[in-house]
Amino acid sequence: MENQEKKITDYLIEKRLPLDILLEVKDHMEDQIAVLESEQNLDFDEAFEQTKISWEKDLKMGFSLFSYKFRKITRLQNSIMMRNQLRIQKEVMLIMLAIFFTTVFSAFYLPTISKYIFLIIYSTVALLGIVASILDRKLLQTTRANYDKNISVFQRSTSNYMLIGAFFIILSNIIDIDACMEKVRNSIIQLFSYKNFAGQNILHLMAAYLYIYSVVYGYFCYINYKKAIIKIKERMTFEL
Repeated sequence: MENQEKKITDYLIEKRLPLDILLEVKDHMEDQIAVLESEQNLDFDEAFEQTKISWEKDLKMGFSLFSYKFRKITRLQNSIMMRNQLRIQKEVMLIMLAIFFTTVFSAFYLPTISKYIFLIIYSTVALLGIVASILDRKLLQTTRANYDKNISVFQRSTSNYMLIGAFFIILSNIIDIDACMEKVRNSIIQLFSYKNFAGQNILHLMAAYLYIYSVVYGYFCYINYKKAIIKIKERMTFEL
């Protein structure tokens, strides 16, 4: 039995599956093999070959936008990563829209306190990125390019977005909040009141939210990556 499990695991390792997907696929394959052995009276090797054929399309390898270091990945991994990224992007965009409308509303209708609303948002997001990056630095080290273990579909997308975004928020916004606020407010007025779509106005507005997006996106990827590792540790002894 142990030798049979090793054969399945070795086959899936050849497909360069991240550990979280590998464990799930291995479970499905073992169930399929057990059914074939029972219902069709096949030995393990015959059942395994039939199972591999049934997974051939999903485990076919090719290049993808999600390929890491230009390595081929399976169609299954590509599909899972695309689905996860779409879900995360939707969640992040909902938060970004809430932040955007809050800041635009305050710029127009609460000008006397709009600076403090901006400051609270920027400070909260920057603090979130810094605290998570420091407290869980051991986990985040596994997202670096020089880390070899292929752990999860969320691993490489987590990267250092939180810390980098937080750094630039502090550098370009919080340190000089008055100047930043004035640029953003002027850009909002020019764009929405005067329909002035000059590149400078668009760039100022984009810059105001880009670093917030970086932290929020990085945080969502980090949370999903952490959940994936917890699930892996429930299945096996695993050290980062």
